[in-house]
Amino acid sequence: MPTVDGNGDTRELEVRIATLEELLRALEQTVVEQSEHLERIREAQSHLAAIVQSTDAAILSLSLEFRILSWNAGAERLFGYTSEETIGRRPAEVFIPSAQRESAPGEFLEDLENFAGPAPSPRYFEKLLQRKDGSCLEASLVASGIYGADARLTGVSLIVRDISESKRKERELARLAAIVESSDDAITSVSTDFRVTSWNRSAEKLLGLSAQEAIGQPVEMTVLP
Repeated sequence: MPTVDGNGDTRELEVRIATLEELLRALEQTVVEQSEHLERIREAQSHLAAIVQSTDAAILSLSLEFRILSWNAGAERLFGYTSEETIGRRPAEVFIPSAQRESAPGEFLEDLENFAGPAPSPRYFEKLLQRKDGSCLEASLVASGIYGADARLTGVSLIVRDISESKRKERELARLAAIVESSDDAITSVSTDFRVTSWNRSAEKLLGLSAQEAIGQPVEMTVLP
């Protein structure tokens, strides 16, 4: 009758137990690492949400069905609507003036095609938008795609800034420039180093130099005989 090697069975059992304990320790380490990774992701998402909520810019997101998904505090201040009043509604019902409502869905579909394509890029544009009180503002907008973990397009983000004041100043400067250019008087401007920086048509007629010839030249070279 064969003999049973008790010591051999014990050693084999001990090896199996040690291997199992090693596997358990590796599994525990993996679980800890994954938990820490998930926690870092949650912290990053929370931090990003806080940044979006606290920024001065109006930031909102739109679903693929062209409905508002999120609306930060900046959007509340800019347009006068709370998030409760806007989420789930279409932009045409909130901030798009009536004259643009018909073309807005088509432009949005073009953005979706761009963002879902092989080389998506943000779209920068300017629009006349409308506040809750009916007043209008000139706005600059940046539209970008929002993507899920599988890199598929899930929505569109919009960053909106009020540029009404800067546009007003641009128009005022253009109006003043037109007045200067059409004046019967010779009007020029000079930098701090006494070089010509502007030269209107009357200056060309009076002094015999074109603006191209005069601008950048020392003032004494242009007005002195």
